[in-house]
Amino acid sequence: MKFKNTNSSAFTLIETLVAISILLIAVVGPLTIVAGSIGTSNLAKEQITAHYLAQEAIELIRNIKDNNRLNSGGAPWLQGLSNCINNWCRVDATFFPANPATCNQTGCDKLYVHLQTSTGIKTFNHSSSEAAGESVSESIFSRRIMITETAVGFPDPKEAKITVEVSW
Repeated sequence: MKFKNTNSSAFTLIETLVAISILLIAVVGPLTIVAGSIGTSNLAKEQITAHYLAQEAIELIRNIKDNNRLNSGGAPWLQGLSNCINNWCRVDATFFPANPATCNQTGCDKLYVHLQTSTGIKTFNHSSSEAAGESVSESIFSRRIMITETAVGFPDPKEAKITVEVSW
């Protein structure tokens, strides 16, 4: 006697659907984690760049202060930074000596990325002009600086608070 099983093809279809569902869950979960990780790593990269841009601005102000004290025989240490006192201003490391420019009402202009094509070195400044051997593109970052006198002295303040704001 032979018995024919008519339900075997339907059982195979259900098994296949369950296997595909398990496979999708196994693949989609890690892909979601990878996509989130890529977004988080991009944010971390932007935060690190912003930190370095803020640190660079503070170092520029410190360099101007030191040069004023060393090279001008005791001149006021904020000499050349009057645009930044109680006003938002911008300073670029690539233009020395630094010439602070006051920001407009809407804020400071975005920084431009200057890429040296031969070395791969990137620099940031407010100039959109290209030099020989470099490419320039607008960055997502803008930076502004304010100096607030905190302890008044003569002829210049004894203390000042430097505020650097980097946004993107």
